[in-house]
Amino acid sequence: MSSRGSKRNDRRTSSAAEIFPAIDNDDFTRVKKCIASSAEALFILNKMKLTALEYSVILKKEAMVELICSYEAVNVRDSILFAVQVKHQKILKILLQRFPGIDQGTKNSNYFPPYLTPIVLAAITENGVAYEELLDAGHVVNHLTVPRCPCDQCISKGEDDDEDIIEDLTTELDSFRFHASEAALLEDRAEPVSDMFILCQELEKARQRNSSRAFAYEALMEKVKKFVAKFPAYCETSDQVLRLLKRTQGSKMEHVISLPLFELAVQTEQKYFLAERNCFIVLQKHWMGTWSDWQVAPLVIRIMRIASFSIFHPFTIIGNVRIKGLVDFNFNPCAKYLSTLSSYLCFLFALNLVACRGKHDWRSLPDDHLKFSLLIYVLLYALGSLTISLTELYRLGYGTFSSSWWRCYDLFQGVLFLAFFNGFMINFLDPSQVAQLETNKQVWSGEHSEIILEILFAFILVCSCFRLFYFLQLNPYIGPLMVTISRSVTCLIRYLVIYFVCIMAFAIGLNFLYEHYKYNVMERGTETIVQSDYMTSIRNAIRYLYWAWYGYMHPTFKLHVVVGNAGPDKNPVEHGIIQWMGNLIAGIYHLLVVISLLHLMTSMMAVEISDYESTSTTDYRFQCCKVWIDYFNDCRTYPPPFCLFVFIYNGTAILTRYFFAGSKPRERISIWSRKYDLPVEDEEETERHEDLIRILVKRIRSEQIYDLIPPEVREACSGEKNESLWSPQQQDSLGLRKAAFLK
Repeated sequence: MSSRGSKRNDRRTSSAAEIFPAIDNDDFTRVKKCIASSAEALFILNKMKLTALEYSVILKKEAMVELICSYEAVNVRDSILFAVQVKHQKILKILLQRFPGIDQGTKNSNYFPPYLTPIVLAAITENGVAYEELLDAGHVVNHLTVPRCPCDQCISKGEDDDEDIIEDLTTELDSFRFHASEAALLEDRAEPVSDMFILCQELEKARQRNSSRAFAYEALMEKVKKFVAKFPAYCETSDQVLRLLKRTQGSKMEHVISLPLFELAVQTEQKYFLAERNCFIVLQKHWMGTWSDWQVAPLVIRIMRIASFSIFHPFTIIGNVRIKGLVDFNFNPCAKYLSTLSSYLCFLFALNLVACRGKHDWRSLPDDHLKFSLLIYVLLYALGSLTISLTELYRLGYGTFSSSWWRCYDLFQGVLFLAFFNGFMINFLDPSQVAQLETNKQVWSGEHSEIILEILFAFILVCSCFRLFYFLQLNPYIGPLMVTISRSVTCLIRYLVIYFVCIMAFAIGLNFLYEHYKYNVMERGTETIVQSDYMTSIRNAIRYLYWAWYGYMHPTFKLHVVVGNAGPDKNPVEHGIIQWMGNLIAGIYHLLVVISLLHLMTSMMAVEISDYESTSTTDYRFQCCKVWIDYFNDCRTYPPPFCLFVFIYNGTAILTRYFFAGSKPRERISIWSRKYDLPVEDEEETERHEDLIRILVKRIRSEQIYDLIPPEVREACSGEKNESLWSPQQQDSLGLRKAAFLK
């Protein structure tokens, strides 16, 4: 009996397995017969571990899915997930109608992780149609939690827990994939732009936490940054762009006077958003401030504006400090920049006069009154610049402060001046220096304090002249070139590492051959030949090989081996094998480094620059925004050294107010501008912003619908306009034609 039962079961199983060939052949009669003969046909798995319903979904057989769903005993398993993955809208509707309450994944699935729900999968795969269908069907997004830190210390703390670090990291990546999807980004939210900026911040933190998946997080960040740039691109007027930039959510209000979202965009490196044409034009207009009419202003007005902040900038600044409102620095960032440039040129001129005028003697104060006055001005400027750098470091934090090279450069330059001033004061107050005032420099030792001060001053001169690149980077012709060169620095560093290893290897080998011949002398007739010291030490070998990179290689004189004279006749002795081997090693070095690696560096930099050339405009605009944000803030309202007087005056007023008068709750106190009121977002402005966001979201979605429509249908409907999205006076454009389909 048992054998009969087993044969009957095998026969039933084989009959149920015939449902898969029937599905392949679209044989509905055979499928019905298989299900009627054995209910196991609905649950049996094929070689790919799929049920009949899942197999039909993957093959996109709509009628077959509808037939199988008509049976009550059918199990959904991963069918909805497969329908989302294959992007078949009609099959998804059939499954949602048949299984309305199932919105979770399968725990023991062979293809999907258990935390992956259909709506999350729809967002990750950018299936916007399926995402909307699932939302209408009542599917809810359960936001995945961010896992704990995967460092060794945090893992050791959680040894008793049952959590799996690898599973947590996978969950985190899929969670960010969901949040970075277009469907999730276009959800009904009040502040989508700032939310995307903050999402980029979280993606950067996740990239640092999980270096093994850094490439995936970078791709998600790039995707979000490009997507958020669509919001200003679809704005019609400057007021709409300003309405986006004036939002305060996510920004540090205590650091920015106007356009809070601008500061957040720079902090999160939203280069596509800031470089977008509409946004950049608005920012450029605010950068000009009260000079926004520059193109139409009379020539006399232009000359007066430039002169007041260049030649007469000290009087303009003093007048603004003494008489508030004479020139409103707070709303004219370009004037601040021009004043800073003029002040720095004066500083550079004074610094070079100090270096060139009279003799160099740092043991006492200069006898020349002009040089003494210029030296005081230089030190005051350096102190003011250092004060601004320290204020920005305190306000912005190390991470944001170090994101701009000029801030770090200013801090380094200020430290150099501080070291020089400290050494000068020690040298000036040292009693032993009085007796050495008349001592000639020829008798000084190499470690004399005067020499150290001259070295420091030489570094200061070089660094001060090099800082002119900070002002040149805003030039539309030089700026893109500087950005491209700076982007290729990493390529140059990689090459220098390879070059350093090669030069060290060859220097050690050549030094080993030649070091035994040091100080050797050989007489050949009337000629006396002395062994050159090019290869007799590691330092000399590296120096020789380095200059050989530029073509300064002469093996006859620099690689010649001098042994000496031997025998009763004092005949010259030659070590030909050493001479030949030294020439061979030097020749291999020249072939490898000077020819091969030099051309490699040239080709690498050419490839890097060609890659960056396509994005040079975007990078240049973003670099301009990074410079502009400093002048939108109040730290650079007054350039050094005049900022010192403002710092002392406002600092005294703030301390007096803090200890004796207190402050109002909405009043912001600053060391540079004393006080101003924080912007308040009223309800009317908030409603206007919400209306704008709804319109922009519709326009962005219209672009997605437009891309799905065949080209012939686009041409037939391109003349139609959707007046609910665009105003009648708006000119016809690609975005306008795309919006015509949202009706």
